[in-house]
Amino acid sequence: MIEIHGIDTDEAGRCTHYHQEVDVAGLKCARCQKYYACYQCHDQLEDHPLPPAARKNSPWCAGNAGSR
Repeated sequence: MIEIHGIDTDEAGRCTHYHQEVDVAGLKCARCQKYYACYQCHDQLEDHPLPPAARKNSPWCAGNAGSR
């Protein structure tokens, strides 16, 4: 199972910024190699910004929902 970091994340990986039922994603940062619920959580919790390419790439967006 992939651990999704973020602020007030629930069991599905939704965070305080994106918390509707359809808001399930995992953005992997190439620098820290961690998955975050959203770019805002990443930028608030890490000492570097999330690269723009990571904001587009999510294992769940590629038809892999449920493979966590």
